[in-house]
Amino acid sequence: MSMKTSLIEKAKKTNSNYDIALIEKAYNFAEKVHKGQYRKGGADYITHPHAVAEIMVELGADTKSIIAALLHDTVEDTKATLEDIEKCFDKEIANLVDAVTKIDKFEDKRKNKELTHKKILEMGNKDQRVFLIKLADRLHNMQSLDVFKEEKRKRIAKETLEFYVPIAQKIEMQNIVQELKKLSDRYIDN
Repeated sequence: MSMKTSLIEKAKKTNSNYDIALIEKAYNFAEKVHKGQYRKGGADYITHPHAVAEIMVELGADTKSIIAALLHDTVEDTKATLEDIEKCFDKEIANLVDAVTKIDKFEDKRKNKELTHKKILEMGNKDQRVFLIKLADRLHNMQSLDVFKEEKRKRIAKETLEFYVPIAQKIEMQNIVQELKKLSDRYIDN
């Protein structure tokens, strides 16, 4: 069974109200624009948006959140634009993708991260789905952190505890709080 089929089947079993055709369209879009890209460990890049979307299905998120999860790295990492996403899908999905896209316009990485965190908090306070997508994204990234050097793993784990865990606590996602803490502790306690 292909990854796409597995996600579609999981979505069908989870919620009969999901717009399966639209989820499939988003999967195809993400697969196309991420073609030729690979994760740090060598896996096809689509494995990451797939995993994030799967987590969103498990959380019982709505169709548009699942689609935004599939598309969450397209503007950041490919030639796709928010306009492309709005044209293919709609403004609401484009806004969700925009809300979870990193700010990368300054040479100072710390400034970019600070502004990205600020944007996530502002947008997430207006639409909690932003928090869910970012938490699902961070959860999968933490699950696949072993490919990085120790220093980077510790830095990411520290950021997870300081920024993402409080968000998960705020929206009362205790399972995610526990999982992120457990994964972070694995890298910080070394």
